[in-house]
Amino acid sequence: MNIDETREHNHRLMRLQAFWGGAANGAWVIFAIPFLIRLDASILLISIYVALTSVGPLLMGPIAVANLRSIGQQRHWMIICGVISRIFFFMPASALLFDNHRAEIAVAMFCICALPTVVFGAFWAPTVGLVVDKEHQPKIVNSRTRIANIGALSANGIIGLGMIALPFPFNYVAVFFVSGALGLAEIYVISRIIYPDSPHTYLETFRENLHVKKILAEKQFMYFLFGIVLIVTASSIAGPLQSVYFIEEREVSDRWMGVWAMVLSAGAVVGTLIWRRLQTKTGSYAILAWTVPVSAIYFLLIVVSPNIELILIATLLAGLLNAGTDVGIWLGLYRYGDESRRTMLINIYIGFALGIPFVTAFFIPFFTNKFTLTEIFIGSFVIRFVVGLYFAIPRVYDLLKDDVPPQSSDK
Repeated sequence: MNIDETREHNHRLMRLQAFWGGAANGAWVIFAIPFLIRLDASILLISIYVALTSVGPLLMGPIAVANLRSIGQQRHWMIICGVISRIFFFMPASALLFDNHRAEIAVAMFCICALPTVVFGAFWAPTVGLVVDKEHQPKIVNSRTRIANIGALSANGIIGLGMIALPFPFNYVAVFFVSGALGLAEIYVISRIIYPDSPHTYLETFRENLHVKKILAEKQFMYFLFGIVLIVTASSIAGPLQSVYFIEEREVSDRWMGVWAMVLSAGAVVGTLIWRRLQTKTGSYAILAWTVPVSAIYFLLIVVSPNIELILIATLLAGLLNAGTDVGIWLGLYRYGDESRRTMLINIYIGFALGIPFVTAFFIPFFTNKFTLTEIFIGSFVIRFVVGLYFAIPRVYDLLKDDVPPQSSDK
């Protein structure tokens, strides 16, 4: 293949991966905690689940990247861990084979599944920045976000029908098996991506690659990471408790949870269409700086909504705003920091963004004993809104903002 053919080949596969990946992960992630609740898991056990599945990204991602320094090594282990992780998607259903301690066994299965998934994600996350040239990254990231949510919407539509037609526990068995099968299709697509020859092979030792001074010297990245730490921390208590609130206090059915998941994805699909148009006028960082604080209103809306139908409207809005935040974050990650160290920097971001819940999870039982879920959500709204304004601070905004992307063909 010549350069143009390789580029078009990769762009097509990146979109296909977004669809299959969105379909595979959409329902599996959303229905994990509801599954534990249906197995009578306590708040303490749910907090343990959140903590143990979050500790992997905090440690394993950066360690894997630091040790496997060449693109070839990373791609090899990415495929292996990807196949293993998608096969392990089936494992939580095995808890149903036991008569006792089902919730505890399910948590253990989720944690085992998280291990290869973390390594796969560590090597996959920087791929767009490696195989898509900077000129096309804004449109490819936008289209991938939209397509991923179309995939999640499609999968949740099928799984939603299963939630309606199948009784418990067969509806959740369907979630895990359908998600695993879709995930294997995703890994097949990824295996066909052609990586360019890159001079950015990691020649440093493990210790040198994780040298604190070198990381702190990446000024843009560090300012960006600090903001991410703020907003993730502000949401990490309320986030895992959404399903508990919906099921135990609003007494929703599995069918309604399926509809909720579909609406969230539908909002993101609409959002990417809107943000793509605005991005050509304002740049992606401006969208990030606006959507981060405004999206906090979701936590307020779900508790003030007098019925569950209005919660779905709030969810649609949340999906729309989250799409703008996601695009802004990923385009920033592909832009900040030295290019030769970007894979490591991206995985440090992932480690903090997904690892912070490991720490906050231990505080979930404390907060639920001291406050009602309604009070926790209102508090999260206030804190998330205030810390979200960090990205709009003039000094931070001027340092992190991007130029308005040029008009280019979407190939």
